[in-house]
Amino acid sequence: MKTSDTAARRLREEGILKGLTLLVLALGAAAGSLYRIRIDLTEDRAFTLSPASRSLAARIPDTVNLTYYRSAALADLHPGIRMAQDLLSEMESVSQGRIRVSVRDASEDPGRLESLGILPRQLQVEGGGEARIATVYAGVVAEYLDDIRVLPSVLGPERLEYEVVKAVLGLVGGTVPVAALREGDGNRDPEEDFRLLRAALARAGYEVRLSPPGSEVEPDVSVLLVLGNAALDERDAYSIDRYLAGGGRVLAAVRGVRVDPDRNLEARALGADPVLDLLAAYGVRVRRELVLDASSLSVPFQVQGSGGETTYRYLRYPHWVAVERENVTVSHPAAAGFSGLDLYWPSPLELSDRPGLSSEALVKSSTRAWKQTRAFAAAPGEESLYREEEDATRGQYVLAAALSGTFPRLYGDAVPGLAGRPGPDGRLAPAPAPTSPNAGRPGRLVVAGSSDFLTDLAGMSGSESNILFAVSAADWLSAGDDLPLPSAARGPRRLRLPEEEEVRRRAVGAAYAVNILVVPALVGLAAFLRASRRTRREREGRAA
Repeated sequence: MKTSDTAARRLREEGILKGLTLLVLALGAAAGSLYRIRIDLTEDRAFTLSPASRSLAARIPDTVNLTYYRSAALADLHPGIRMAQDLLSEMESVSQGRIRVSVRDASEDPGRLESLGILPRQLQVEGGGEARIATVYAGVVAEYLDDIRVLPSVLGPERLEYEVVKAVLGLVGGTVPVAALREGDGNRDPEEDFRLLRAALARAGYEVRLSPPGSEVEPDVSVLLVLGNAALDERDAYSIDRYLAGGGRVLAAVRGVRVDPDRNLEARALGADPVLDLLAAYGVRVRRELVLDASSLSVPFQVQGSGGETTYRYLRYPHWVAVERENVTVSHPAAAGFSGLDLYWPSPLELSDRPGLSSEALVKSSTRAWKQTRAFAAAPGEESLYREEEDATRGQYVLAAALSGTFPRLYGDAVPGLAGRPGPDGRLAPAPAPTSPNAGRPGRLVVAGSSDFLTDLAGMSGSESNILFAVSAADWLSAGDDLPLPSAARGPRRLRLPEEEEVRRRAVGAAYAVNILVVPALVGLAAFLRASRRTRREREGRAA
């Protein structure tokens, strides 16, 4: 009798347990249809939206439409496409209806996409035992009222949240940021020698214009890029000083030592330099020295053979410093999207505190760096002289820094020695302008100790990541803190070395093995042990 009662009770308990389980599943399904619940288990939190994205709806008066155009074939070939769609859907779900996302096949109207700047890409596709080249499209179009912004290449979630928030804020604000370029070394054509930089800024949504040396910075300029300093005079230092004191934003790529490629890389320290004096007044001293680093690029140099023939020799060139991630302050928005940085003939920076200003080192050399402080040797034939000062100067050096706060006026309202001096066009300089009406507003400044790293030399040396670094810095300078912090893990990085790629492949294989084999096996083992334990108890009960 006891045995039958116990068995009946167990059957009732099991029935109740099954009923409760079904009820929980039903309630979970109902809750899932009403609420979007997602747990982000990715290492870099790729699908965890920033506060800037979550608060974006409050800043959008009307609906913003985001259309993700991608080739249907690409969606099956590239896993990043699905990840990008998921991230856009996540942004839509938290927007309170202010953002609407749609996904369309790019083959419907490729002509319109190309007119918008979404250009085709060529990808090699393997299938059916043969390889072929497929033409694919992938881009996002953001529309608000009668205005649009285009993200021309979206192959994954890398920087997607950052770019979408930036585009939406630009649409809602109705303004296009202006990036002004001022060439300051006097030996480069701003139209021809900065094509990569100009194109990247244009793709990032900037109106790019030139700011001639000696001119005042126009009031609608969002960020001024000072590309060199050797040929700038007090008039330029005065205009930069006045612009920063009025809340301006400046990216200064400057040098302390000039290396002349037209004279067999002859190097000499700069003399008196008004722009460097201005930066020193802000607490950034650019030393008239060169930093060399064991972490450097290999550069092909043209050499003359013994028989008079011209050949190329690859040389590990310590004057071209390859900055690695561990030496970058990726917590700072100006460098958060770090994907690699190569600085050519950099000079070290020394930072000191100034009232009203805060400074932070953005980029440093490795700890295996050293300096040339007096006998500068940069030509390939002077390789034996490179390490002459290594033992005495070995250490780690600051190569780029960021400043923010209220910038003091070094020149005031008068420019010493400029009254009545002919300008670059031969005309007399006008009387100094009065203090900017915006004087006292907080400004921002990024200083890099290399004036060559943003030239098209970046494309020749495979250092296109230099341009991305400049765009990220310009975004922080011009947009402030309204943008989400771009994750370095989301951004494009240096190409991996073969051994690093092999490690990554093994890690991916291990992850697949764990999820496909180990986890199901453990679940099955747990079920088997539970069933065995229940069977044993039933036998014991019958025996009793």
